[in-house]
Amino acid sequence: MTKLQKPVHTLKEKVDKAQKNVETIRKLMKTWRIAPLFARKGKNRVALLDVGETVTIRKEKSYVEMKKASAKIKTLVAENKELLTDKHSSDVAWNKYLEYIDEIVLNGLIRTVAVS
Repeated sequence: MTKLQKPVHTLKEKVDKAQKNVETIRKLMKTWRIAPLFARKGKNRVALLDVGETVTIRKEKSYVEMKKASAKIKTLVAENKELLTDKHSSDVAWNKYLEYIDEIVLNGLIRTVAVS
């Protein structure tokens, strides 16, 4: 029993950290939805998009934020690879995990565009 405690505890710590990293990725995606990428000239949803100078400033600011978030996501995914894989791990399993992360990011991007 004692022999299993340490490996199980280590595994639990790794899984907990990986889950925390995934939650951080989800939070990063949510921050993009706060301010729309594009604004409309009027208050109604069918008004034309405003393509003036403020759009360029907003677009540049959003682009910088997205680049920072992208770098953070890459770091978190790399950390999770270290936590969740070893020399006996299957590439198939890791690729499924990457598909899961891709789905989180894709849904976040879709929602970001949807609020615009």
